[in-house]
Amino acid sequence: MLYAAILVIILSSGFLIACKVKIDKDKLPENTNNIQVNGNNDIPGDSIKPLFSKKQIELKLKKLANTPPPSDLAVGAMCYSPRMNDTTNFEYICPVCGEKTIYSDTGNNWEWSVESIEQNLSASRREVAKIKGVNIKLDETQFCKHCGENHDKMPELCLLVNIGGESDTTKSCGVSSDDIQILREFLEGNFKHTDSYDYEYPLVDDISTIEKLTGLKSGKGKNE
Repeated sequence: MLYAAILVIILSSGFLIACKVKIDKDKLPENTNNIQVNGNNDIPGDSIKPLFSKKQIELKLKKLANTPPPSDLAVGAMCYSPRMNDTTNFEYICPVCGEKTIYSDTGNNWEWSVESIEQNLSASRREVAKIKGVNIKLDETQFCKHCGENHDKMPELCLLVNIGGESDTTKSCGVSSDDIQILREFLEGNFKHTDSYDYEYPLVDDISTIEKLTGLKSGKGKNE
């Protein structure tokens, strides 16, 4: 009888522990393992982006052109330690066709290294994902050996900008991540541009870049 009682106690304890584990497990979120990372853009864009009209952007351009440049500009860092990388190859995967293109510093006379081209492409994707107020898209066609045309020249990044309510789209090639950042700062209503070394400059100094990317003119010096 004593052994039977002990056996009953042991089995009852095991049953209670199993139930506790099951209950705790049921409290966990169902989609814990469903987190996905976007490999193309490190910073995801908003799903809802209210758009500026052409008139609103023209007014913003005129305001930037006719507002005195700010004087409280940050000096930024005096120096940065150079990043020593030995990257001579760049493996590009086309987001359109999925084909792979290999770029190498060997055997070409490009002005920029493949590492700097890769860095500009990655930074441009991040900046585009931050843009609000216009329809915007990167055109990476020139980087793909299947989608591109002239593979003897250094590939350039192109930017497509469409203003809300307009039928035409402005395409600019040879753009940098810095150019896209200037556009973002302008759309956000800033009057300063901050470079990669944290130096600040009057954004009006880059108004020609904004005009190029938007396809609009500032009418600098003209009255509304």
